[in-house]
Amino acid sequence: MNRLTIIRAAALALALVLAAALPTAASAVTPAGVPPEQLVGCTPELLDRLTGLPVPPIDPTGTVQPTQEQRDVLAGLPPIPLADLPPGLNVLTCNIVGHTVSYGVTSATVPLLAGASITISELETGWESVEVETLGSGEIVARHEEDEEAEEDADLGTLGSSDGCSQRSWSVAAFRVRSEFAYYQNINGRGSGLTEDEARTGLKSGFDIILTNANDCNRPDFMTLTARRLGDTGYLPGYGDGRNVIGFRDLENNVKGRAYLTVANGALTEGDIAINGTDYRWVNTITSTCGVSRHLASTMAHEVGHLYGLRHSDDYDNALTMYSKSSPCRTHKATLGYGDMVGLDWAY
Repeated sequence: MNRLTIIRAAALALALVLAAALPTAASAVTPAGVPPEQLVGCTPELLDRLTGLPVPPIDPTGTVQPTQEQRDVLAGLPPIPLADLPPGLNVLTCNIVGHTVSYGVTSATVPLLAGASITISELETGWESVEVETLGSGEIVARHEEDEEAEEDADLGTLGSSDGCSQRSWSVAAFRVRSEFAYYQNINGRGSGLTEDEARTGLKSGFDIILTNANDCNRPDFMTLTARRLGDTGYLPGYGDGRNVIGFRDLENNVKGRAYLTVANGALTEGDIAINGTDYRWVNTITSTCGVSRHLASTMAHEVGHLYGLRHSDDYDNALTMYSKSSPCRTHKATLGYGDMVGLDWAY
């Protein structure tokens, strides 16, 4: 190799290094790692939120899947109030995919894929939900519904497990669980009423009740779906982290349980259930010294019903598992009523 060839090779190598170091129109990004074209439609408040992120937000086209680190960081951010979303906001020009949107104490995550939606349902604030959908065009549609007449508790008197056999109201959401539901359990924060093993059994009980069609109405078991416990986890039940987590966490003091449901193309893609272990004492067995304890299996059956698409029953059908209110020491929700079973039968 002669001297001229060596000089030319060195010059080419230097040019390649310099070219790699200079930003181009295609690769220029903000400090948050978001391409500029995904920010032009943001309000100043949303722009500040995005540029402060320690990791890049998720690609709204769905071609780049989020890392677990991205999911964890986005799930830990404070939610965006629903009222702060401007009309017509589009994730293609303001990338807030993976961020949570809230109304009051209820919140949902802006879905990753077009045509996806997320719904959060609660027990004990009547019926309340927030749904956030990303349309095929990228436009974000957020909806909120609630029952403002709801009470914290209901006096359910001496209702028994067979009283729901004559109550017929039911309502089913537009999604389905399409395969075996595999989940982790978080037994931390369970309170004083349960041992570790009792907590695991109680959290599993809701799946046993729904998936075996447990009832005192002489109706056969028609469910063919299954659920499988994967083990314990330290992650809290919530939304947007890619895990199905069933467990205890601190909730608002009038909320006993909450289901977090992520739906895409008519199928459940992530489902979490949180039980309020801070403000309520949970037990698996109700005794004469129950006091103000709550029956875990009854509440779990209600929340697992949401996970499989059941909505709340009518207010006058107070013996059904999907009735939106409960009382201390009551166990009748741990067996399905007629309306609960018809809803599942219709869906599955």
